[in-house]
Amino acid sequence: MHPLKTILCIYALATAINAEPLSQLQQQAVERSEAVLEQVNTIRAQITEEKIPLGQELRALEASTTEKRREADRMERLRDNATGDFARMEEELKIRNDELSFISGMLNDYLNRLNGSLHSSENDLYSEELLRLLNLADDSSMEPTTIMVEQQAAIDIGLKRIRALTGGHIFDGSAVAPDGSFVSGKFGIFGPSTYFASSDGKTAGVAENGASLAARVFVFDSGATGAIGSLLTSGSGSIPVDTTLGRATAIATTNENLWQHIRKGGIWMVPILSFAAVAWILALYKAFEILTVRRLKPGVLLDILTLVRTKQLAEATQLLKEQGGPTAKMLLKGVKFHKLPKDSLEELMAEDILETQPKLDRGLSVITVTAAVAPLLGLLGTVTGMINTFKLITLFGTGDAKSLSSGISEALITTEFGLIVAIPSLLMSAYLSRQAQGITGEMENAAISFANGVGLPEEVETAKAS
Repeated sequence: MHPLKTILCIYALATAINAEPLSQLQQQAVERSEAVLEQVNTIRAQITEEKIPLGQELRALEASTTEKRREADRMERLRDNATGDFARMEEELKIRNDELSFISGMLNDYLNRLNGSLHSSENDLYSEELLRLLNLADDSSMEPTTIMVEQQAAIDIGLKRIRALTGGHIFDGSAVAPDGSFVSGKFGIFGPSTYFASSDGKTAGVAENGASLAARVFVFDSGATGAIGSLLTSGSGSIPVDTTLGRATAIATTNENLWQHIRKGGIWMVPILSFAAVAWILALYKAFEILTVRRLKPGVLLDILTLVRTKQLAEATQLLKEQGGPTAKMLLKGVKFHKLPKDSLEELMAEDILETQPKLDRGLSVITVTAAVAPLLGLLGTVTGMINTFKLITLFGTGDAKSLSSGISEALITTEFGLIVAIPSLLMSAYLSRQAQGITGEMENAAISFANGVGLPEEVETAKAS
């Protein structure tokens, strides 16, 4: 039996028990059950009628959903493909940008190499345009591609220079003469050699390359002046050639006399040489003064003691006067006061030692100070020279050592002369001090020996002498 019918029957039975007779309740229950069954049938029929269109609509929605999923899958594949294409395009763009950067770097490197390979005589021909192209790399207002297109002109400049140098290149320009003046004339570049001849025909020689804007003329052979001028004027002729490719010329330019070498040391050479002069003059004077001091001859002291012991004071005094020198002068005082006690006699003669020692040592401290100060002045010159070198590096870079030669020369030459002055001064100071100490030591020994000898018995003294 249907559950709904059971529930209705139970409900009807319960109602009939409480209010009506069982038969009446039964009748009502039947009626109600029939009504409910009819309602249920009606609902079932309605569900059956609506089920078919709902099923059709469900199938249509499922089909639409399937189609949309397929469309979503297709769009997702298209999106993935587009993302991959975009990544490939980005990678391709990065490769192309790297290629452009490499080409731009190669152009910059070529510009720098071309600018660095120019002879000083060629600065007026190419430097202005090359510097303009080099400065484009620092111009943030221009596009990189525009800068690269502009820098391609460097290739044209390089080819133009190669064509000009093929077979020799003669052109007008100005150079620095050996006396430091600017002269106008003609340059001629033939292979690795560059020549210059002034318009007045007075100056001609090899044009030295350097960091300065103008080349310097080195006249290595005055007899070749006319030949170089004729070649650069007419375009044909014979000139001397440096087969060492400039090495011999460079060596010749380094030859210098002592005065030129000293001048390269700069202002600090003045105090260094001044100290050297004072030290040498004073050392020679002190050497003459100390080495000419008269000393007692061997055996004289014993003779003096013998004469004093035998009361021959006049003979002892005469002998000491003949000997001369600070030791003899001290012993003269000892002979005069030989009757004093030993301690008093030693102190009396020690006064002469104390009086002599400052005279011998006077001036030696100046030589010692010179030996100490000269290297310091050289070091100071080294510091100032390196400062000047770094200034020149800031201005001209490190491409050409000639532009740095003045600072390096000052740095090295001052140290060189500081040591040249210091080492002999130190040796002279030590030698003269040793000689002075030898004289005072001799005086001390003589004073002690005399004081001891005066008080000894004659027999002991004779035995000691033997």
